[in-house]
Amino acid sequence: MPPRRWCDETGFALTVLETPVFFEDVDEPVDVLITLAGKDSEEHIEGTMQVANLIEFDEDFSKLRACKTPQEVANLIDMALAQAKAEAA
Repeated sequence: MPPRRWCDETGFALTVLETPVFFEDVDEPVDVLITLAGKDSEEHIEGTMQVANLIEFDEDFSKLRACKTPQEVANLIDMALAQAKAEAA
């Protein structure tokens, strides 16, 4: 039986909570949630790498928290990807 398709398009969702939440066994409250859905394993892996680049670029999420529009978030992700490419070269 072929795998089921639960996702028609690759997508990324970012939520910044006004009130952080606490999770069991996590030392600090969480206020940034990142969700990724890939339409296939290749795009899912690529998206995961992009999220990892963003986290490395903005370790404490201060730049991300300062974003006020989706375009500012997209620009931040582009900067993180550009930095990752420059470091890999």
